[in-house]
Amino acid sequence: MHRYLFLCSAVIVVGAASPVWAQQTAPAPAEPAVTEPAAPLAGQEPAVEIATPAPEPVENTDIVQASQSDDSVVGKLGVGYFTTSAPVGIRRWASESWGYDLGVGFGLQTESQPETAWSANVEAGVLYALAQLENIIVFVRGGVGVGLVDNGDLNRDVDFNLNLNAVLGGEFFLTALGFPNLSFTGGVGAQLSILKPDGGTTSVELGTVSHGVDIVSSTGLTGVLGFHIYF
Repeated sequence: MHRYLFLCSAVIVVGAASPVWAQQTAPAPAEPAVTEPAAPLAGQEPAVEIATPAPEPVENTDIVQASQSDDSVVGKLGVGYFTTSAPVGIRRWASESWGYDLGVGFGLQTESQPETAWSANVEAGVLYALAQLENIIVFVRGGVGVGLVDNGDLNRDVDFNLNLNAVLGGEFFLTALGFPNLSFTGGVGAQLSILKPDGGTTSVELGTVSHGVDIVSSTGLTGVLGFHIYF
């Protein structure tokens, strides 16, 4: 009996002590191994890491070059021959579509007249590009001109004339020949002229008009050719 009680007590003591013994005897978790950098060999310099810079953003070079191209006359001033009445002309394309021009002329005659005869003309217009081909600008132009004429007769004052015109024209640039800033231009159209002579009756005329140097002369439509050099 005493032996049976002793065995039971031993089993109870061993069972109670087993968790504590297992906790104390459990191996500790292994720590991660730290890899040391390999030592450089004798006479060899340690490797140096070089940071690679981030790539720069790529620009659209085609657009930049096109905007800086010398072939474009946008923003440049063109000087050349305008019309026979206002031969000294300037032209400027403010954009790819819109432009404006101005012509002036002055004449003076001292022979075969009782008094000095003279004339002065100013012509201004606005251009709109209808189409732009490789080296050609096709445009329409609306213009207005004012002229003063003194024919030198005694006791006669100045005649006044006003004209309104609309022209269909083209401007051809010699880019293919290496002269992108040189152009030839011409146009044909219609003009309404109002003439008020001194002491006379005001007259109104409607007819054709040409801009530039006449290259076709007829009683009908007249072709013209002028030029501009852009700076």
